[in-house]
This record gives sequence, structure tokens and C-alpha cells, in this order.
Amino acid sequence: MNTRHAGLARTGIKVASFLDRKMNSIGLQKISVLWIAVLLAVMVSPSYADSAEFNSLYGELLARYWRPAVRIHGTRTTVFDYTQMKQDAQNANSLFNRTLRAIEQVDPTQLQGTNAAKAFWINAYNFAAMRLVIDHYPVDSIRSLSISLIKYPWSKKAIRIGNNRYSLTQIEKDILLRQFNDPRIVFAVSCAAVSCPDRTAKPFMAEYLD
Repeated sequence: MNTRHAGLARTGIKVASFLDRKMNSIGLQKISVLWIAVLLAVMVSPSYADSAEFNSLYGELLARYWRPAVRIHGTRTTVFDYTQMKQDAQNANSLFNRTLRAIEQVDPTQLQGTNAAKAFWINAYNFAAMRLVIDHYPVDSIRSLSISLIKYPWSKKAIRIGNNRYSLTQIEKDILLRQFNDPRIVFAVSCAAVSCPDRTAKPFMAEYLD
């Protein structure tokens, strides 16, 4: 529970205690217990949103750390300045951490339309792969043993979105490919490896799909 929710909880407890005393005084014990439960649930429950804030912050993140293509082991690929991103991420209010908090507050059920949902989940996959690298950086590959002992990071829970945690495999196989049935998706998701498709310098947006 974060500081805001903890403060709300304390306020809720005080209000609930006051109501309890008042309602007990008139013999409504059962009703007072119900009021307390409802009040506390409302006060401490997290609020979820659509993907607008995440899309905006993720776009800023890409613009700040995306670098022109270079050759790695003979393969031309775009890169990200993970060294600088990792340093910046030490600050709790860094762009990376604000983006992370924003995606955690997204309620996927509030996404309006197929393209909006598809764009969000592509961006979510790409950001989750980035998050795996940042959490364990410095690493020379997403297959690093420090990320996954079996060198298969795609099954590792990488990101929380709303009430659920997801692995890269879940996002790609169970959501993107199964729900949208669009073969182009495999060219849009980037697992942060040289062998994967290049990550674009801008996030995917609903209005630009198709």
C-alpha cells in the first residue's frame, strides 16, 4: 500500500470508528459493520485508468533513450541507452519509474476499441522487455543468467498491469496473437535482443494502426 492509500486508510478508520460509535448508540450494530466494510473498501481501493498517461510517458521514454542504429556482431540494429536509463531510474520520480507506475494503473478493460487495445499491449510488451533489462542491468543479453537461470526470460513475470502480473509470453501469445489474430504483431514486439525486431522511436498508437 502506498503513502496515499495508507493515509486514506487511516482517515477511513477514523471515520468508520466515529460511525460505529454513533450507530451502536442506536442499536444498529450489524448495519454499522457493513458501513465500515464499505467505507474502507472505497477508501483504500486503487483507482485504475485508461492508457493515455502510459502512452504519453512511454513516448517520452523512447524519445529520450532511443539511439540511431549501430552494428552489433555484424547486425545493424537500433539501441537504447540502458546505462543512462539505469542511472536515471535510481530516482523514484524518474521518467522510467513514472512510466512504470502509469502502466500499473491501466485497466485493460477500459481500452476503447480493438486498435487501442492492440497498440497498448504491443507497447506493454516492449516496455516490459525493457524493464527486465533495467532491473538486472548491466547485462549483455536479455538471456543473461541474472535475469533467468534457464536463459528463458520470456516466461518470467515482468510487469504488473492493473491487478495482474504478466510475462512476455503471456502478453505475446495469450493476448496479442490470440485475441487480435494479426501476424504483423511478431514484427512489432521487441524482446530487447539483437535478433528481435528493432524497437521504434515512437510508441504504437491506435490511430496509426492499419
